[in-house]
Amino acid sequence: MPQGRPITGCSNSRSWGPLGRVILATVVMVGLLAGWQGTAWAHAELDSTSPAADSVATNSPDEVVLTFTEGVSVEVDGVRVLDGGANRHETGNAVADGSVVRVPLESALAEGGYVVAWRVVSADGHPIHGAFQFSVGTRTDVDPALADRAFGASGDRRDEVTAAVLRGVAYLAALVVAGSVLVGTWLRTPGEPSPVTHRVGLLAGAGVVALVLQVPIRASLATGRGWGSVTEVGLLGRSLGDGMGWALAVSVLGLVMVGITAGLPFRGAVRTCALVGAGLAPVGFAFTGHTRTMSPAVVGLLADLAHLVAAAVWMGGLASLVGCLARRRAADDVVGAADAVARFSGLAGAALIGVVVTGGAMAAIEVGGIGALTTTTYGRLLMVKVALVALVAALGGWNRLRILPALGVGGSDPSSGDAQSGEANSGAGELDAGGEALPASDPRWSTLGRILRLEVAALVIVVAVTAVLVNVTPARSATPVAVATVEAEAALGQGRVRITVTPARSGANEVHVFVLGADGRLDRTFTEAAVSFSQPALDVGPLEGRVSPAGAGHFVVDGIDLPLAGEWVVKVTVQPDRFSKLEAEIPVRIG
Repeated sequence: MPQGRPITGCSNSRSWGPLGRVILATVVMVGLLAGWQGTAWAHAELDSTSPAADSVATNSPDEVVLTFTEGVSVEVDGVRVLDGGANRHETGNAVADGSVVRVPLESALAEGGYVVAWRVVSADGHPIHGAFQFSVGTRTDVDPALADRAFGASGDRRDEVTAAVLRGVAYLAALVVAGSVLVGTWLRTPGEPSPVTHRVGLLAGAGVVALVLQVPIRASLATGRGWGSVTEVGLLGRSLGDGMGWALAVSVLGLVMVGITAGLPFRGAVRTCALVGAGLAPVGFAFTGHTRTMSPAVVGLLADLAHLVAAAVWMGGLASLVGCLARRRAADDVVGAADAVARFSGLAGAALIGVVVTGGAMAAIEVGGIGALTTTTYGRLLMVKVALVALVAALGGWNRLRILPALGVGGSDPSSGDAQSGEANSGAGELDAGGEALPASDPRWSTLGRILRLEVAALVIVVAVTAVLVNVTPARSATPVAVATVEAEAALGQGRVRITVTPARSGANEVHVFVLGADGRLDRTFTEAAVSFSQPALDVGPLEGRVSPAGAGHFVVDGIDLPLAGEWVVKVTVQPDRFSKLEAEIPVRIG
């Protein structure tokens, strides 16, 4: 008997054993990835605000306007404007109109700093949140922790990581359960146990729990009021709106239909129930997440459905094959074991092609360009996923070309004279011309089993990456990672001049210039400015920027091209009157 028990397929053991380890591995991997991924949990992104983030408004604004990259919905108190004393200053409800959210303010905000904390739900159904500051009259910094307290102690980071872990378990359950039942039924011979083992039933139950628990977490992230907010009047319906409830119901129904057949005789209505449930389990995932905002929508939906089916056949089929091999070898049925390996080998090849083609179609829609693969979180995670899939494909290729012929499956042993003389291999699903496979005790069977388990482990990591990837802003609309804004200032006459440079990298940059009086406020007497850039160490410049006024004492240098990294000197020149001028030189570092 080989060491270890199969995950699924041919064992009726009730022990969690490998199943528990697989789920634990998924939880740990998703948790680590979610922690590394940081706070970029979004699909829609905040595109612009009025007042602008970190700006100083001369007059009190009448409202706060948030513009996102795609349509959003918002709770009536989903936007909160607080001063440094945590006092709120909205006078009405937040209202969403497509991608724009507005909330009215008190007629006259006092001079000082304010923080705007917001929570919305993006068009694909995922809650997102954030905050920014602005000032009225004079620049005033507000404690950044005030934004975290604006909606109470809701534990956003905890909820985000927990939601990612639950998604990972749900994906794992749906794919493995579906593939195990479908492929296990195909590989099963008369008299063998049901492919719906107790472990498959337990995994289906874990998937149902993971799916259902995501509902209160979504409500918590949407409102900031904790898991209990799901019981508030109307909120459960809104959390499951826009098709999210139907998608959840389809996957839950599929897993339940499989789970209730665990251990029952696999025939008649039981068999039909299990197969229908296996077909439904992964379908719900195609109607949530990125697919809801893909364009063209039909292509995205069909590609996602096909991708899920192919992934289920590949991953769940591998798990089922591991179980069948263990059982048939234990029964000394090497011919049956060889037949199962050969039959699945061809199916796995077809599934791999399906995964690659459909995944490539969705990636083309979601990434939008090669450059985004390296400059966005989504692109980088996608490359990790592709590398892992390539690793599994390579292991499968090694099995097919080297291990299987050595076992007498689908070709001759490469070490034999037949292989050396170039005789044609027999077709997939057949033994060698001699009609014999290697005995069950041959160590090469154990080698095959280890490689198959390694493939399953790699695919578990793929599921973990996917659980994080589906909640990251698609590369086509994401802000490139590592974008930074450098701020610096210097004395200018009786006041000061402050500049911001974004993204502070070689190439095109946007520069804002703020001329401040002795009291720290924007100086309205300056309506024109000249800005130049030089790099004295390399004798570069001065490069003259195209300056546009953005308000009294505020100027924008749009699209200045700084070709080299290093220390640059920004020279700002203003004229308080026709007969005099003021100059300031501000060093900044460009990466």
